[in-house]
Amino acid sequence: MKRLPALCAIALLAAPTALSAAKWEEVERLSGDIAVELDTDSIAKALDGASEVTLATFRKELPNGTMQTDVAVNCAGETAKIRGIRLLQGDVVATASSTPGAEFHPVNYGSSEAIYFKALCGREIPAPEGALTEEAPE
Repeated sequence: MKRLPALCAIALLAAPTALSAAKWEEVERLSGDIAVELDTDSIAKALDGASEVTLATFRKELPNGTMQTDVAVNCAGETAKIRGIRLLQGDVVATASSTPGAEFHPVNYGSSEAIYFKALCGREIPAPEGALTEEAPE
């Protein structure tokens, strides 16, 4: 039964390598020239109750480190939840929080979840009626 601690130690040692080996693709650019990137290797389909959801990891480079966010998105229901957040400083996890029991919530137009939804579902959340939206000049 001593194999479990050894396997955990191996997994912890491999984590920085796995994080750096990810294939990141820019999906959005925020104000302040902050890129939102998707780890294309992290995309997976899963069942959450009776609903099929898409799981993935996104990151943003911030002044104090790299923020990675694990999300679950229900494309059919237009809902999402944050499963976990990590702040990395280099290969060191400075802070981390996990919310495995989080509930799915409707994706709101203009939110971070709307960026994740668009990247994983291939469509945008519609703007609420009467909302000001950026339109390209004709």
